[in-house]
Amino acid sequence: MTDVNIGNELRNAPRHHVSADAVYRTGLWTASATALFASSSFSDAANTVDEDSMGSVGELPSYTLVNTRLGRDIPLDNDMTLNVGMGVNNLLDDDAYFRGADVSPVGRVPMPGRIYVLEGELSF
Repeated sequence: MTDVNIGNELRNAPRHHVSADAVYRTGLWTASATALFASSSFSDAANTVDEDSMGSVGELPSYTLVNTRLGRDIPLDNDMTLNVGMGVNNLLDDDAYFRGADVSPVGRVPMPGRIYVLEGELSF
């Protein structure tokens, strides 16, 4: 038996995947940034480039995801600390999508656009 897909890229596996994190702390403040780059990939073992009419196969484009956060610790009584933070996920508002995710076996599932986050964390 001959496998016609021998030598092809693995499905949903970008050839290049690079990430970097930076964190800066001063006093009670913490700033951070995370960047992730994923190169283009294929959504099927046959490495189909053109998308079909159902959107179930086709090349997935590369994308860059940048997230940022700024937080401040607020010391409370009884050795408790409240950290209040705000951030932006997908800062560059890069368009990207995936195929065959758990929620949709066919078609495109988009990555969320730019999202603003306000959060709190209580440590005790």
